[in-house]
Order: sequence, then C-alpha cells, then structure tokens
Amino acid sequence: KDTVIDTPHPYRNIVHYRHTLAHKINHQFVGTNTEFDAAMHPFHGPIACVIAKRPIRRGEELYVNYHYDLKDAPPWYTILWHQTNSNRKKKPAKHLVSNFFDKKNEKSGG
Repeated sequence: KDTVIDTPHPYRNIVHYRHTLAHKINHQFVGTNTEFDAAMHPFHGPIACVIAKRPIRRGEELYVNYHYDLKDAPPWYTILWHQTNSNRKKKPAKHLVSNFFDKKNEKSGG
C-alpha cells in the first residue's frame, strides 16, 4: 500500500517533535535536491529518511518529490501535479518510501 505522510498538527513544530525533520522538506516534482532513503533510528527502528543528491548550500531550501498516488493525494498535490504535467502524458511514480523498504527487505532476506 502506498503511504501519504502527513505529520499531525501538534507535531509540526520542532519544539514538540524532532525525532526526524523529514516532515520539514518541501515537495517539488522536478529539480529536487534530495531523495527518499531509509535509516535505522535508535528509538523507532527503520524509518524513511531523506538524503541529499548533491551538496546543499547553507540556507538552500530542501525539495523532494513526494510521489503520492493521485487517488490518495491531498488536493494541493493533485492541482500541482496537473499544472506540472499539463503538457505531458506521464503517470506519477509509485511512492518511493514503501518501495524502498520492500527492496531493502528483499536484499536482506527479511
């Protein structure tokens, strides 16, 4: 099943939640400077994370393609997807985080 990550409102401020800051990364369909990966968190176990695709300059915004499935995506994403793809006939990719964990488990025999 695909995953839509939406941090509950009380945990959007890093004063209240800072186990990970991945929820602070903005979405962008093209020209991203990060991508999804996985890491072992000492408290939560395996978690999705975001890694830089290139060196990031101080003060530079971080962007990742969320790869939401359109049928489960929030309205802002669907509108942006249609605006971005109005001249293309390409379907969005499956969510990379769940696919990444599936591939990791296959490689480790888990």
